[in-house]
Amino acid sequence: MTMQLLAAAPRQVVTGVAPQVRRTIHSAGNQETKPGQLVRSEGQAPGSDVAVNEVYDGLGDTFNFYLNIYQRNSIDG
Repeated sequence: MTMQLLAAAPRQVVTGVAPQVRRTIHSAGNQETKPGQLVRSEGQAPGSDVAVNEVYDGLGDTFNFYLNIYQRNSIDG
């Protein structure tokens, strides 16, 4: 059996303004209206709500993953 490795797809080069995380976390307060109440935004210290802090940190990790692995400075384009 012969295996052939394919070359990795070329990485997109991020240019222009330096990539910057801009996270805003909202709470819908058990309602269906959007975006809800702002509970944490970029640069604010962690609050008492563990779930909000986890979402904030997870979004930062996701941003870094897309930037470092895929050379993208956003998730959606």
